[in-house]
Amino acid sequence: MLFSNPDYPIFLIAVFFLYALSRGAGRVGTWGRAALTLLLGDLVYLLIAKDPDALWDPLGGRLYRLLAGQPITSLDFLWKWPIGVAVLFLGILLGRRGPARISPRYVGYVFVVVLAMLGGALLYAAHMDVVDEMTAQIVAHGHLVFLLILGIAIGASQTASYKPLGRVVVLFVVSCLFYHAWAAAMPGLYRYLLALLMGTIVLDYYLGIWIEAATSPFARKLLVIASVVSNLGILFFFKYADFVTQDVMQLDVERLDLILPAGISFHTFQSLSYT
Repeated sequence: MLFSNPDYPIFLIAVFFLYALSRGAGRVGTWGRAALTLLLGDLVYLLIAKDPDALWDPLGGRLYRLLAGQPITSLDFLWKWPIGVAVLFLGILLGRRGPARISPRYVGYVFVVVLAMLGGALLYAAHMDVVDEMTAQIVAHGHLVFLLILGIAIGASQTASYKPLGRVVVLFVVSCLFYHAWAAAMPGLYRYLLALLMGTIVLDYYLGIWIEAATSPFARKLLVIASVVSNLGILFFFKYADFVTQDVMQLDVERLDLILPAGISFHTFQSLSYT
């Protein structure tokens, strides 16, 4: 999503209110805040999806259809809405009880597995030339992932000791949507540039753990070098590959004409500063 997008002010206002709701205190109005959080989250998602049919929960799915003047003509909601509600309440349960039992490292493992599966699926889809078909299926079910993460934020915000986590999760999910709104307009595999940033985040997270645990100065330096090479390697590849091959080395190779991921320089140096 660009700053010039007419939907951006609405997106920003919804995010501010989401963050404010995640800071709410006390038991009074707990589920009212949860319902309002869900509606605002659905609004943020809808500003990107542009289709009320993409919503899997009955609250946002019904309300935003009414506001858009779109009557329900399909019976898909009979099976979609119960699944969406179940996923949402699973997220709330994880947000209320999970942080005490689940180590952040295990969350990192989940990200590693998901990114590895997505990478494998994209390689297969690119080989079979079915990237668009695969993307359509992901888009059709993407709101379920959003509901799970938003549910975790709602559940964490309802527990005093986990409120900071709830705020972080809210900012995480809306930041991912904000970045993906830009990437989704790109062609082919460029729609998945968010996965590239997530991959570098997870890599540097584990490198930071391994650097802290390493007792050998040589091992620590190797791990730092791995972080530097991986981060700068991605930046160099997207930003300077054609410049080096065409202008500096003057090689007789085809130009890659890569699309530069938004904010890649800022993200690279922020991530490097961590390790």
